[in-house]
Amino acid sequence: MKKWLIAMLCLAMCLLCACGNRDAEEKPDTGTPPAETAAPEEETTPAPTEQAEQKMYFSALLEDGTVEIKYSGEDETLDIPASLNGRPVTRIGSFAMRKNLKSVTVPQGVTSVKSQAFYKCTALERVTLPDSVTDIEESAFFDCASLNAIELPPGLTALADKVFYGCESLVYLKIPEGVASIGSQAFSNCKNLTVVTLPKQVNVIGDRAFSSCERLMEIVIPEGVTAIEEHTFLRCGSLSAVTFPETLTSIGEGAFDGCGSLTSVSIPEGVTFIGKTAFRGCARLTSLTIPESVTTIGAFAFDGCDKLTVTVSRGSYAEKYCKNNGIKFKYR
Repeated sequence: MKKWLIAMLCLAMCLLCACGNRDAEEKPDTGTPPAETAAPEEETTPAPTEQAEQKMYFSALLEDGTVEIKYSGEDETLDIPASLNGRPVTRIGSFAMRKNLKSVTVPQGVTSVKSQAFYKCTALERVTLPDSVTDIEESAFFDCASLNAIELPPGLTALADKVFYGCESLVYLKIPEGVASIGSQAFSNCKNLTVVTLPKQVNVIGDRAFSSCERLMEIVIPEGVTAIEEHTFLRCGSLSAVTFPETLTSIGEGAFDGCGSLTSVSIPEGVTFIGKTAFRGCARLTSLTIPESVTTIGAFAFDGCDKLTVTVSRGSYAEKYCKNNGIKFKYR
């Protein structure tokens, strides 16, 4: 009997151990669970044009729903987009003082280049403008010292004040036939400008328009121009030939001051006024014809013209002026 009890106790203990092991295997781990792996976010990369717009270009909405485009990058070459943020670009705004910029292409559809748009872009060499441009505002290319290639669009009717001031590398420029006025200092300090063709439509040339164009050799002023304004050709040291229109009535103060290569000038009948210092410092000027119509000649008009002989009419104001100022003259 005792052996039977012992055997039963042993069997019970074995059964209890087996159940314990099974419970241990089925019981979940109470330790720290592994971190969940987050699903990767979908990576979105803007289209190249969007990247360019966000990085370099800015826009200002105009009243007609088009935009003015501006730029703040450091690229050497730019093809300006024809649209920005879904709106057409019609005006070029500030690209000023971009020191690395060398070449710019403006898209068709742009009608206006704003004042000082490329102000002091000193490395800018080439600009391509579309035929759609009809307005280039004041100082648009001011001090673009490296600019040597630009073709002006045919729709222009005026060249604004200081538009190409200080463009020292500009050698040749053809002005479109529709241009009627050239603004003050439009080409001032274009030191290497050699040839400029003025269209027949030009009737206004502003003061200092070509001052310090040191290599400009010849100028034909079109019929319709009535006045050579103050200092228009000041210090044009290579200017050797000037053709005046029959419509001319006045030559302003210092208009040809310092034009040391002029040798002969014939002022047309109809001119009534020659301003002070008008031909001062024209050291090679040997022949000057002054018509009877001239009634005013300013002080020092021919100062420093030591080789000059003036052709005058008897009894004319010009004769009296020469006598009073010790200037050599002869009669017609």
